Amino acid sequence: MSVASRIQEIETHIGDIYNTLEVGGTDLTDLNKNIVNINSSLKDRYKYFLNNGVEVIWNNWEKVIGEGTEFTLENTIQAPMKINLKGNTYQKSTTGKNLLNIFLSTTPSTSNGITYTKNADGTVTANGTTTGISYYNIPQQELPAGSYILNGCPSGYGNNVSLISKYGSSYQIDRGSGSSVFTISEPTTPTEFYIEIRQVGLTLNNVVFKPMIRLSSITDDTYEPYTNGASPNPDYPQDIHVVSGDNTIEVVGKNLFDKDNAKHYSTNGSGNTTTTTQFNSTDYIPCNSGDSFTISGIPTTTSDYNFKVVFFDSNKNYISRPIAQMGTINVKGSYSTTAPTNAKYVMAQFYNTMKEEQLEKGTYTSYEPYQNQSYSVNLGNIELCKIGDYQDSIVKDNGKWYLEKQIGKHIITDSDIYLISSYWYSTYGQYGAGIPKTNLGLPDTTTNRKSLCNVSNKIDGQTNIADNTYIFNANANYVFFFGSSFDTKEHANEKLVGAEVYFNLDTPPTTEITDTTLISQLEAIKYSYDDQTNISQVNNDMPFKLEVTALKNI
Repeated sequence: MSVASRIQEIETHIGDIYNTLEVGGTDLTDLNKNIVNINSSLKDRYKYFLNNGVEVIWNNWEKVIGEGTEFTLENTIQAPMKINLKGNTYQKSTTGKNLLNIFLSTTPSTSNGITYTKNADGTVTANGTTTGISYYNIPQQELPAGSYILNGCPSGYGNNVSLISKYGSSYQIDRGSGSSVFTISEPTTPTEFYIEIRQVGLTLNNVVFKPMIRLSSITDDTYEPYTNGASPNPDYPQDIHVVSGDNTIEVVGKNLFDKDNAKHYSTNGSGNTTTTTQFNSTDYIPCNSGDSFTISGIPTTTSDYNFKVVFFDSNKNYISRPIAQMGTINVKGSYSTTAPTNAKYVMAQFYNTMKEEQLEKGTYTSYEPYQNQSYSVNLGNIELCKIGDYQDSIVKDNGKWYLEKQIGKHIITDSDIYLISSYWYSTYGQYGAGIPKTNLGLPDTTTNRKSLCNVSNKIDGQTNIADNTYIFNANANYVFFFGSSFDTKEHANEKLVGAEVYFNLDTPPTTEITDTTLISQLEAIKYSYDDQTNISQVNNDMPFKLEVTALKNI
């Protein structure tokens, strides 16, 4: 039941009470006086209810609460909802396990019908159809003595697609499961290193190679790009991603299929997705492994008995395609399925002659048209961050919007940097540079402050570290940086000036938001829907961590 309906019900109830009141007394004057008093009291209560009824109901109604970047609120009613926008931060890091610097090669090439493109993360994408044996040469670089494994070739092509190197007298070959361990007794440069595609007429559509050589003692074969040691480091910085810029919050009812703005994708049994007007489809809808979905509709011809739910991974690569069998013309059919492991996107695909098409989370419910609200939130120069348990947020309190900042940010300048005594080198194997916390606007109180930097990993405490490793630490007085190249202030400046440092604040400030455009955007976020309300986002960088409260269907 909607709030409007519940208000109408209460108003009617008040009227019924008024109409059935039994007023005692035999004296006409007393009777009139009692009627006037009762009438006045009811009017006052009625006026208060009209002015405050929605707030009174909202404060006393059972709630449904959701938190995260995207989620579903179950058993909601169409009513005003409340939302807090919270910070979110992500920074990629690497261990330095990949010893193969494919960045030494920068030129795309085409060989016998296949075009190879080197991507920014060091992977190689292959597209085309082979007209002969196709090759892509990988930079040949020296490895020190040791035992290694080569991996990164996509699987599923048998002997037709290979990643091949030749260190020493033998070949190392990966066809999707990694090469055998190979050992070299002295520093060695390979005489051959290449991707090979042998089968003529083989078509590759955005097939990705992830070339990597790692020590054989490292069992994790998950790809990471070459970063000359652990990253972030000054030579291979890692961006710190926060909530910023232009953002859109989407509020959608239970039916996730927007027929008026349908896409036209169709995915075949081999996992190839093409565009055809024969099908109406959703776009890629975010999901998680284990989410349940139900697809339903009414077929109107024998050709549209089947419709499809398709799952994709985080890179929108095909995973699986359950097909629903409807079976009877002009009779509603439905099919439920569960998102498989690694699923990050789902898509529903319907024949264009079907009626009452619906994709919903959970089990089947009756059809309702697609409903949505789309709200822009332009943060301007505001950043919302999160480090550990410290988190920025935008909240509404007593009718006003406030920015609560728990995370500070500083961009390092030349005047920040002080070269630390060579004691650090003799004791910990590295030189050091420090920034006084007063330069960051911080009191000298907090030890092991929660911090992030785009050019260095953070540690708590002091430790010996290896060459080509850069770390930083925040103690009661300084933010310290350690690295083998910090032997002079000039060298420290070269590596650190311009770097970003984020850190938790000792006394988080709360400031009222006065930007009228942002306030109007925040105030525009209105209603949940009956039965089910789906929350999602489109963001300039990181998504908000949202906290949404809606009224429950009771």
